[in-house]
Amino acid sequence: MNLKGVFPRLAAGGAVLALLGVSAIPVSAVAIGPSLDVSNPSAGSYMRRGKHMFTGVACDKNAKSGSGISSVTVFLGDRDAANGVAFYVPGGYLGTATLGKPTTGGPCSGVSGAGWSLKTKSLKKGKYTLFVYARSSVTGGETVTQIPIRVDKP
Repeated sequence: MNLKGVFPRLAAGGAVLALLGVSAIPVSAVAIGPSLDVSNPSAGSYMRRGKHMFTGVACDKNAKSGSGISSVTVFLGDRDAANGVAFYVPGGYLGTATLGKPTTGGPCSGVSGAGWSLKTKSLKKGKYTLFVYARSSVTGGETVTQIPIRVDKP
């Protein structure tokens, strides 16, 4: 392989770019969301009115230690939709889960402290879609899972 003249050409090319005011902009990788699994409630669950305990696991496999999760939040509806329940109905935001619970399996098997839980305030009668969001403390990426539920009389 002949490299004769390669370095002077690279240097000249860099000088031309500098004169033209062109600069290289580093391209960052797109943040990929963490793994998220909701074990309770399951999709289509029929629940009684009142308080409930929601549980699951969340982890970012890129974490050097721990789960790599900074938060898990739960909403009754899409928190990002202008017409979502989260914005217009009191109680749309159900809360931020407690992290660091024992890992119960799922996509985070073998990751210590990947479990999470959230005790909800009282749920009112209706059909809802739970939106569960997990945010990575490693990449900043976020994953959302949607779970349809039905709440009825006790």
